[in-house]
Amino acid sequence: MPALPQPDVTFSAADHPWINVRTGPQYDQVGLRDLFLDAHTIDDLALPHPPAASALLRIAVAITARITGLDDPELTASQWNALRRTCLKQGRFTPDAVHAYFDRHAWDVFDLVRPWLQEPALRTQCDHSSGINAFVPGRPAGNNLAWFSPHGHHTAEPVPTAEALQILLIHHYYGRSGQCTPRTVDGVTTGSQNSGPLRSTVSFHPLGRTLHETLLAGVPAFTGDEQLPGADACPWEETAPSTQNPSTLVTWPGRLLTGQSQHAILLVPGPGGSTVTDAYLTWATKEPEEAEEPKEPEISTDPYLSYRFITERKSVTRRRTKNRADASRAWWRELDTLVLAPDEHGTYVRPAVFVASFT
Repeated sequence: MPALPQPDVTFSAADHPWINVRTGPQYDQVGLRDLFLDAHTIDDLALPHPPAASALLRIAVAITARITGLDDPELTASQWNALRRTCLKQGRFTPDAVHAYFDRHAWDVFDLVRPWLQEPALRTQCDHSSGINAFVPGRPAGNNLAWFSPHGHHTAEPVPTAEALQILLIHHYYGRSGQCTPRTVDGVTTGSQNSGPLRSTVSFHPLGRTLHETLLAGVPAFTGDEQLPGADACPWEETAPSTQNPSTLVTWPGRLLTGQSQHAILLVPGPGGSTVTDAYLTWATKEPEEAEEPKEPEISTDPYLSYRFITERKSVTRRRTKNRADASRAWWRELDTLVLAPDEHGTYVRPAVFVASFT
């Protein structure tokens, strides 16, 4: 078990710069708080890795719903659209609402009890760490050959914490399946993990003139029949660390956009917290091996993915599937899927976020 970080090792995802943004020809790095305070002056995100940008947009949209009140499931469709139009006309996020939200929750990446988007229990549940090379995409780890990087077992260079946070998001949303660092829970040790919820998919996000417009346009409308107020929570909003096998209920918009990760991660900081020197990377949830009554998986719709129907499948829950990424498929072939209205006889369904009306 590694030594605990020193009390002075801190890095706030809210207040330390780690998010690349672009305003005209100018590039900069900001934290989450400034991302919202200055969203009306920012043109777009400029993260170097598209999967990290896709993941961050989902987190930012969930926060947008919180600070604007668009996360109220009691609003009617007309009330919800009217509120969003009002937020767009204001031209910026209300600073008091932004500060109130970020002051209410914990954002320290290296906190001993609630590290942001991590599980501190991995210090005791894993016999050893995964290694920084296994954590950073493109670096060789284990017996893998060094195709894309000069790193190796003896050259495990630390990564800046700002970069490590972007990689953290990639693992949560696009992490691979297969063998991982073994984790022991309730006396049972397992070393296999499921793939992330967005693995092998392509996300489509509406783009506004400013990041403020992009985030408001990206908030998905509530399409469920009922959801109790206060029942939805993002991982950093929960009052206690997450546990294995959490509720499978996918609520809107917090758990829908931020609470479906299949990977558990814990970062090990370097001196001062400016770098990450090691990491634990393992499974986050496991289905019980035996169940008294088999349950059908809950069907949740990611608002930024397109779906297709395979009517030949006997199981109704398996007929709808995510439209998988295909490097050999030309981008222009996706145009019909994105712009055409849904057809009850059609095979493809465009992303739900494009169905919402601004009128």
